[in-house]
Amino acid sequence: MALVEFDQTLHKKLPRYKNCIVCGNENDFGLKTWFFTDFEFVYNNCVLDEHYIGYPDRIHGGIISAILDEAMGWATTVKTKLFYYTIELCSKYRNIAKPNTEFFTKAQFLTNKGKIAFTQATITDGKQIIATAKGKYYPLDLKDQDSVEKLLIRDY
Repeated sequence: MALVEFDQTLHKKLPRYKNCIVCGNENDFGLKTWFFTDFEFVYNNCVLDEHYIGYPDRIHGGIISAILDEAMGWATTVKTKLFYYTIELCSKYRNIAKPNTEFFTKAQFLTNKGKIAFTQATITDGKQIIATAKGKYYPLDLKDQDSVEKLLIRDY
């Protein structure tokens, strides 16, 4: 996966859930960030400030993992047209994520094995890889798919 940013104008903006800690605009404590797709990958770019640090001058690894997880979950939904929840997330941190830096995420659906979807993602600062992740996702029950769909906001 490349270390370059993407052009948001060439990609479809994905919907959001208003209270999501990652993408929800109404969540006062959330990241309030958008995800985009070209129907092969899911992308995100965001700037994280000092509100998201763990140790001084370092973004908390859980915040980085949350962005990777959200991107991989959307990559699975884009490819399969179903909603999933995370059953396994493995993040590997390679470099420090500094606050007030723009981060670029790229996620990809890999395959389904039975009902389990496999994904991968990378987050960079445009110069170096900050973290990579692999995830496994399990589909919501069919009866829950519609209720999740109804919660999504498409204000783009």
